[in-house]
Amino acid sequence: MTAQIHWTDAALKAGGCGVSVHAPGYTIASEWFRSVRDFDLWVMLDGTAEIRIDGGDWLPLGPGSCLWLTPTREYEFRVTGDKKLAMTYVHFDFYTPDDQRIPPVNVEVEPTLCHTSDPRFFETGLRRIMLLSYLMREESGERAGLIERQMSHLLRALLYEYALHCREGDPLSGGLKARHQGVVARAVSWIHEHPEANHTMEELAARFGYNARYFCRIFIAHTGRTPRQMMIQAKIAQARQLLATSAMNVGEIAESLGYTNIYYFSRQFSKETGQSPTEYRASGQKVQKRQM
Repeated sequence: MTAQIHWTDAALKAGGCGVSVHAPGYTIASEWFRSVRDFDLWVMLDGTAEIRIDGGDWLPLGPGSCLWLTPTREYEFRVTGDKKLAMTYVHFDFYTPDDQRIPPVNVEVEPTLCHTSDPRFFETGLRRIMLLSYLMREESGERAGLIERQMSHLLRALLYEYALHCREGDPLSGGLKARHQGVVARAVSWIHEHPEANHTMEELAARFGYNARYFCRIFIAHTGRTPRQMMIQAKIAQARQLLATSAMNVGEIAESLGYTNIYYFSRQFSKETGQSPTEYRASGQKVQKRQM
């Protein structure tokens, strides 16, 4: 067979599937991917990782990252950060109406990478496929055929969901940009809700499923400030409120905001406001609203 066929026009069958957990530092070399002969759908549930496609740049992965892997391309994969990576997966192939397997090179598929804000939708579907695959081992005849068709329909629904996320924009620009906007918005909210936190950049980035360098880059692109600058501004905004509305002394306020050195706090406060904490309290200025 030499003609190209779009995946939506082909029959498909689910193969092995499951949930896997990998420790920090775990890698999958390109040699392993070259040994795979069918398609894979991977959905990241927790932790962070990176993938390189056809020798390009390493692309960050986190909760909600979805991968449609095909044996016609080259991949390298590695787990990043200091926590385990959890993901669901399923192997599958496409077939002609007369049940002939279509070589992967002849199937038009979706881009390798997209992102979803609801990875649990994919997890639920894949867990159901996994359960049905166990049930089918004990069945035969018409009932086995029904189970196999149900597995195929569930998998097709997941692939359509994947395709819809890809259609939101190029998965490496438009769709990914929308995901970044949501992540940065949650990060900004979290920073202002926890002004006492003193996370390192690595810790803050890992909380939202990114490595530090990439997280800082997208954060600046969407806010015009570094995460560190945003954290300082959140601390100072909270300090202003406490100076104006509480009886806490400057040392107590500094400690409540994670400062171990009152003089460093005072210098930072003066740099941001043009007044020392004592001068600010004495001036009776109104608490300014937090700025995003």
